[in-house]
Amino acid sequence: MRTSWNPGLFAAFEVFFRPYMKSRLSGIYIRGRDNIPKDKVVLILSNHTSWWDGFLLREVHRMFDQDLPYWSIAFQKLVDKYPFLAKIGVKGFDASSLSSMRELASFVVEHSQVTGSWFVLYPQGEIWPATRRPLGFQRGAVWMSSLLPSAATIPVGIHIESLNNQKPSAFISIGAPCATNDETSVRSLEQAVEHELSYIQNMLNAYGERTFEAWKEKHEEIWN
Repeated sequence: MRTSWNPGLFAAFEVFFRPYMKSRLSGIYIRGRDNIPKDKVVLILSNHTSWWDGFLLREVHRMFDQDLPYWSIAFQKLVDKYPFLAKIGVKGFDASSLSSMRELASFVVEHSQVTGSWFVLYPQGEIWPATRRPLGFQRGAVWMSSLLPSAATIPVGIHIESLNNQKPSAFISIGAPCATNDETSVRSLEQAVEHELSYIQNMLNAYGERTFEAWKEKHEEIWN
């Protein structure tokens, strides 16, 4: 199925989905939104810790120009299972197929011409606890950054925690753009994301159930 970006269709989907998400999560707390430039293509490299991750990052994306493309890169088997994802910007690929990887590369280069577009990649390839070290990034992180040499490569840490609420909250820490070049290693990008996760963990360790209040004093809360 052809992957497309239709902001009107995404908005229609969110009319129903966002209330559902708000009924399942207690809040979204973010740090470092200003690290994401508005005048460049953006490559988000994030850990993958929950089913919600793509929709959580979409909430951050909405704080910019929500009509600009929000492309998520995922395994083809996920798109095959949920075909509607292709209609809201999810691009599937098969890592075992050379032709699929070539097609993905062409897709990324073609759609990187729109300033402000986001490409979101979860280099772990599957869901793991946010506490895992090392995170286990695959080489796709470096490969994607090489396809987008002019993009701002942004490390993002996502951690889900309930604390004293019945429903979990999401903590998102956004780092400064990574310097990328031909010498960039998978480990350096992985460490950048681990740094963001460590910040969240340090806040939780320091404040415990008072983390919500402490976070709002220092950073931002999208909704609760």
